Amino acid sequence: MDLIIKHRLKFFILSLLVIGFVIIKLMPSFIFKSVLSANEGIGYSAVVSALSKAGNYIESETEPGSLDRAQGYRYALRRIEQWNGVFMSDHNALTPTISRCPSRLCKYGFDNPDAVYQTVGPVSSKYQYRVFGQKGNVSYITYQLFNIGPDGFGTSDTMESDALVYDDNGGYEIFLGAENLDNHPNFLQLPEQGGAGQLVIRSLIKDWNNEIEPTLNVEVLGLDKGVPATSTPLNMKMFDPRALGLGRIIENNIKAWREKIMNAPANSMPMPTAAKSGGSGGFITNHTAVMRFEVEPDEAVLIEVQKADVVYSNIQLSNMWGESLDYGSHLVSFNDAQAYLDADNVFRYVLAHKDPGVPNWLDTVGHSIGGVFVRFQSPKEELTQPAVKLVSFSDLKQYLPPDHPTVTPAQRAETIRARLSGLNRKKNPVYNRDIK
Repeated sequence: MDLIIKHRLKFFILSLLVIGFVIIKLMPSFIFKSVLSANEGIGYSAVVSALSKAGNYIESETEPGSLDRAQGYRYALRRIEQWNGVFMSDHNALTPTISRCPSRLCKYGFDNPDAVYQTVGPVSSKYQYRVFGQKGNVSYITYQLFNIGPDGFGTSDTMESDALVYDDNGGYEIFLGAENLDNHPNFLQLPEQGGAGQLVIRSLIKDWNNEIEPTLNVEVLGLDKGVPATSTPLNMKMFDPRALGLGRIIENNIKAWREKIMNAPANSMPMPTAAKSGGSGGFITNHTAVMRFEVEPDEAVLIEVQKADVVYSNIQLSNMWGESLDYGSHLVSFNDAQAYLDADNVFRYVLAHKDPGVPNWLDTVGHSIGGVFVRFQSPKEELTQPAVKLVSFSDLKQYLPPDHPTVTPAQRAETIRARLSGLNRKKNPVYNRDIK
């Protein structure tokens, strides 16, 4: 009997040792998976939290029932539309793609009504890229490398269309990489830093209905031709850190342009200055200025801008969130080819709630307060500070030259028809193939 008890005791002890060994081996993995499971979805929660904080800010800044509040809510939701593709794309630096605005919505930071924004990305300094196409006839193009991360925008190398070297048939190639190994004239250096690297191309189109954009494509160089480059489907290990970044960029940018407009002078335009590289995302040869307009229905704001020796200039309105107003069916912007120039070489713009019957009417589209933004691309001379006057709408004519023309309702309707046609043409670039 004692022998049986001893054997049973040994078997019991051995069983405990085996169980203990299994627990020791499996428990860390179980605990790790449990921790991961507990934290899964923190990125999604971060985005929801950022939107909730944005809503609180919007409600603290705006009046109930106002245009300002409605557009603030929309502005917050549009940040997902604008940046979700940057953070959540299946594509990686081996499979870059091309996107464009205004084909997709990019209402942010005084988005330019005259510009087509094309983005090539993601790109990385680990690889070499060839961006190529055929020349069009748009007024001017800028090329700028961006690095978009959770804390904002970083910019690095730039190029302008007047420096681009074309072949005899109007073709072009731009190479991107950490080093210019072949000493190519069209080269942009990719920085070694984190975030989503992108090449942003701005085509500045003065004649919306006739100018033709350049074609655009991208390929990754130096890859094994026998192995296809493929994307990786989004999984939870990728989702949470990316969503955390998306939440942070929403939270960090919800106030930026509103505060810029609120801090700008009311009905007084500062001297335009060159854009700073880095956080604002502006192009370094673009000179800009911002003011806040405040105007009642019985008032008008007269803005006088001296014509400058530049490759391109424009003026535009925005809401208090820095979004361009509807430029397809309202006169909320003019470039230097669209605007009427008086004999004294001055562009005179009239900002008002109702049509004053002048060529350069800036329609407030129901906004009594908002932003005004001016651009001067690559000025060749010192700029003149725009002059601004708040006047009674009924007294407006006394502030205009005697020969300043009058615009009829029929002429206005045709101008707006042509704008909408031009906007749809920019949204649908395939249409360009039919235009010789």
